[in-house]
Amino acid sequence: MIQRRILCICLLSFGLLQAQEWQLQKKSDHIKVYTRQLDSTQFNEYKAVLTAKTTPEKALKVICDGDRLWEWNHKTAKSEEVLSYNDSTFVIWMLNDLPWPLRDRENLSLIKVSEPRPGNYYVDISPADNSLRKTPEDVIRTTRFKGHWKIRALRNGMVEVTQQLYGDPNGIIPAWLLNSIITNVPFHSFENLKVILEN
Repeated sequence: MIQRRILCICLLSFGLLQAQEWQLQKKSDHIKVYTRQLDSTQFNEYKAVLTAKTTPEKALKVICDGDRLWEWNHKTAKSEEVLSYNDSTFVIWMLNDLPWPLRDRENLSLIKVSEPRPGNYYVDISPADNSLRKTPEDVIRTTRFKGHWKIRALRNGMVEVTQQLYGDPNGIIPAWLLNSIITNVPFHSFENLKVILEN
């Protein structure tokens, strides 16, 4: 009986590990994008990693600038900081452009910044209070998402920036379609981000 329980636990653990294994989907010299399947949903999660010649402080400032996020975030038509609770907690609104015939998506993100170690930052992303901003007409609000940014200093003035994010788009979007674009969107976003961080 005990052996059966141990075997079941091992098999379950193996299955969970398999579900959480990252697969490299696209890369360049300084950008890598990974995706993985999740047991609880048909929509994949992604992780994008960038190395750039910059400072952790500049990376944090650019990433958290809600009013200018649209300038580098691929397929983001508009963005705005809606509310600031304090220097490390605020709300950002984003409007994302989706290809026809899909309806555009928008979201309210609660951003919480922490500094685990000097020069290393963690930026938590979670849904904010939906009452803070009215949803535009003909746009669908996404309310089920979770993610974070990690910023850490490397040697020789280099910085590693990582974004990990999962989101359910709400409404009718085939999983295969969303999963097919979540590689290119962060890749192009990080291409744009690298230019800003190094200038």
